Amino acid sequence: MRRVLENELIAWKQRSSRLPILLRGARCVGKSTLIENFGRDHFEHVVTVNFEEHPELKRCFQSLNPLEIVKLLELVLQTKIIPGCTLLLLDEIQDCPDALTCLRQFKESLPELHLIAASSYRDLVRESTQLKFPLSGLEFLYLRPLSFEEFLRHANPLAAERLALNDCKPSMSNEEHEELLTWVRTYSFVGGMPSAVSVYLSTRSLIDVQKEHRRILQTYENTLHKSASRLQKKHLDTLLQNIPRLTGKVLKYVQIAPEIRSRSLKSALSLLTNAGLIHQAFATSANALPLHLEMSDQRFKLFFLDVGLLQTVSQVNSQHLLNQSIFRIQEGMLAEQFTAQELLSYESIKQNRPLFYWERGSGKMAEVDLVQVIGERIIAIEVKRGKTGTLRALKSFMHLKQSQLGVRIAEEPVQLQDQILSVPFYLLSKLSQCVSSNM
Repeated sequence: MRRVLENELIAWKQRSSRLPILLRGARCVGKSTLIENFGRDHFEHVVTVNFEEHPELKRCFQSLNPLEIVKLLELVLQTKIIPGCTLLLLDEIQDCPDALTCLRQFKESLPELHLIAASSYRDLVRESTQLKFPLSGLEFLYLRPLSFEEFLRHANPLAAERLALNDCKPSMSNEEHEELLTWVRTYSFVGGMPSAVSVYLSTRSLIDVQKEHRRILQTYENTLHKSASRLQKKHLDTLLQNIPRLTGKVLKYVQIAPEIRSRSLKSALSLLTNAGLIHQAFATSANALPLHLEMSDQRFKLFFLDVGLLQTVSQVNSQHLLNQSIFRIQEGMLAEQFTAQELLSYESIKQNRPLFYWERGSGKMAEVDLVQVIGERIIAIEVKRGKTGTLRALKSFMHLKQSQLGVRIAEEPVQLQDQILSVPFYLLSKLSQCVSSNM
């Protein structure tokens, strides 16, 4: 499957002066497949060094000298590594501290060699404090699950083409609108994990898709348990069991397991977030840019890596999902997860910034689901069904911040009413364009 990020890799290959790439992303989002497919299409050879599957290859990196490393790899792997012709992939590089340490030296000693390192950990600096990790001299990229737009491009190219031409105006026919909503519900079940999408494309069986989801989830559980202490393992299981009722809600540890100390749960949550299985949306007062300057790292909501995995964890019935409004599933939990995941999908591939939401406590708490920077404006976003007149928190935000526009993510076509722009789920890829064209 073609991914949008491949365009960035092609541009990187063609640059006369390039840095080694460190591609990060959660396990099973397709990092290795993306790089190897890219390598086969654009290089004569691809040499993959997977430190998880072949830990014995770590000894090739003990010298920290790129020239010696390449010679040793050629000897052990019995293959030539030719700068300009070979793409070298260092996979699961977090398992080889020496390889991490010497990444920058490749630019200095072998600038002609195309080198991409891949890691399943989101924050290598925090996770590997004992390493001499190169913060400069690298190009950082981040890969996420397939977005709805990427999924549709493979599942229904004609519908994807029509969506690409959409100008964010209320001109779409009712038939096209309903068709795209059907695909939104399908994506909400299949999700964006590449192997699950591949199963769906080849079989169109949602039962088979759920089987693949369970396999992916088991892979995560096995991997996390390998790196967790005995106490963390128990708390990991507790958190994972509570994911369906935690998604989209402000986390309160006492509501998860009152008998467990919050410090212990925080440690387990850190493992989940660093593995990329959980994303956090932090509270911000949203008075000025950048949003993180006014965020509270003690107040946050949780979102899962993938909406498809989430519905399998939640044991959502496929026919139940496909035949009704997405808002009716788990009290709207899937709708907010879909929105959060889409917003992350269209963030810069060179950054892994958190999401934000807005809350105000003065007597009665007011909370807006998410806030997003579009251009130079802070835009409040509510994921709600029903009429725009019921959006009290959104209107409160707009009044306090003197905001000219608020956004409601809904199942209705694009419409602007009382300074609130309703945007259907399938147009989240064009949210910036929709906002700009209606300001």
